[in-house]
Amino acid sequence: MCLPQGEKMDAGVRRGRPRSVPPECWGTVFRLYGQGHGYRRIANELAEMGVSTTKSSVERLIKGLPPYQGRRVVGRNAEKLG
Repeated sequence: MCLPQGEKMDAGVRRGRPRSVPPECWGTVFRLYGQGHGYRRIANELAEMGVSTTKSSVERLIKGLPPYQGRRVVGRNAEKLG
C-alpha cells in the first residue's frame, strides 16, 4: 500500500521504501544460504521466482543489518533476536 508523501501513517502501516526482500521470502533466503549458496546466487534464485532484489539486500538480511534488524545468522542458521 502506497501512501502519498506527507500523509499521516495509520497504526501498523510502514512508510518509506519497502524492503527489497519481502518477509515471505526470508525462509527461502535462509534455506538457500544454509545449503551453501552465496548472496549473488540467492539473489539470482529470487529473481527467477519473480522477486526483484540485489546481492546487497540478501547480504543485509542474512547479517541482520538494517532494514532487517531482529534476525542474525549463526553458522548459516537464522535465529530471531528478542
